[in-house]
Amino acid sequence: MHRMRSWVSVIMLVTLTAWVFAAAAASEAPEVELSGEINEIYQLVTDDGEVYEIGINDVGNELVDSHINEKVRVRGAISTAEDGARVITVTSFEVISE
Repeated sequence: MHRMRSWVSVIMLVTLTAWVFAAAAASEAPEVELSGEINEIYQLVTDDGEVYEIGINDVGNELVDSHINEKVRVRGAISTAEDGARVITVTSFEVISE
């Protein structure tokens, strides 16, 4: 019984450590600010013609649900998807009136 509790404790400690490192790695991604237009397939096309997928979160969902074909300024962290696509996880945005 004591041995089983020890293994459970070790597994819990390893899991907790993995979560801490994952959270730290995610928080290390610097935030950037980009301007561009949201296209019909939920991508940000910047003023320079670069294309970013919009990461799935509440702010990103609001952006693509309500602002297709509008010029926006977004802030967020950029990452690379497994297929090589650039993804911005949006933390805030504003619509830019032209």
